[in-house]
Amino acid sequence: MKNKKYKVKNNGKSKLTGLQKTLIVGAVSLAVGGTVAYHSIPRQDQPIREQIINPSFQEAQKNEGLRQRYIEQRTALLSKEFDRTFNTRIIEAVFYDPDYRQLDEACKVGLEKYQDNPIKADYFRESLRKNQENRASENKKHLGVTILPTANFAEGEPSEIYFSVECFDPKLVASEDEFLSILDHELFHAACANKGIPIKHEVALKYGLGLADATQLSRNLSDAIMEVAAYHQQLRLIEEGVRIVRPKFRQRLVNSYNDFYQPVKLCSDRSDDSFDSRFCTALIESLTYFPGPRKR
Repeated sequence: MKNKKYKVKNNGKSKLTGLQKTLIVGAVSLAVGGTVAYHSIPRQDQPIREQIINPSFQEAQKNEGLRQRYIEQRTALLSKEFDRTFNTRIIEAVFYDPDYRQLDEACKVGLEKYQDNPIKADYFRESLRKNQENRASENKKHLGVTILPTANFAEGEPSEIYFSVECFDPKLVASEDEFLSILDHELFHAACANKGIPIKHEVALKYGLGLADATQLSRNLSDAIMEVAAYHQQLRLIEEGVRIVRPKFRQRLVNSYNDFYQPVKLCSDRSDDSFDSRFCTALIESLTYFPGPRKR
C-alpha cells in the first residue's frame, strides 16, 4: 500500500539488515510446517467431517474456504519475527478479500471517521480510488494491500493487510514461496508504517535528515519511496535464495520496482538542497540491491 507519511527512525544501525535476518528465520519456521487433519466426533444426525488445521498453499488454491485460515497462519509465523525486531505488534488483522470489497468498507469507515482531517481523509479516499482502478484493470497491480486504520504513520500502530483472489491464481502465483514473497512485501510495508523508512543512520546524518518527519516530502514522491523500500526488500530475499520463485514472477517485481525507482532517482539526481532530493539520495544510498533494467 502506498502511504503518505514516513519518519526516518533508527538506532545507529540499519533496520534493513535486521529485517532480512528475521525474515530468513521466519522462512525456516515455515519450511517445517505441514498439513494436519483430524476427524471430529459427530452428533448422530451429522456425518463424520475432516477438518484441515494447517492447510497447504495448494489446498488453499483449490478450496477458497481455506484461504482465510491459510493467510492467517502464514502471516502469524512471519509477523512474529517483525514483532520481536520492533518490540511491538505490526499487524492488526489479515483478510482474504477477493475483490477488495472489505477494504472498500474499511476505507469508507476511515473517511467518515476522519472527515475533518484532510490528510487522513485523502489517504482513505485515495485507497478507494486505487481499489476501483485495480478492479478495472486486466493487469492486476495489487495482489496485496497494507493499510493503517488510523493513518497514523510511523507512530507504532499495527496495520491491516488484505489479499486478493489473484494471490491464488496459479498463472500469477504458482507456489507457496511466491505467495510468501508477496507477504514479505506487505509485511515490510507494515513495518515501515509502524516505525518509518529504514534509512541507514550514517546516511541520514550525512544528508541532515536525523529524525526528520517525511511529511515534508512532495506527494508524488511518497508512494514511490514506500514502494522502492518494499520491492527492494522483496527482491533481496529472492536474490538471497530465501524465496525460490519463477523468473517470470521475479521479472514482474523488477518491472514494478523500476517503475517506482525512476522518479526517486530523478529527484536524487537534481542534487539540490531540497528535502525531497536529500531524502531520495539517502534512500538510494541505503539500498544494497539493484535488480537491473526493466524488461517489457
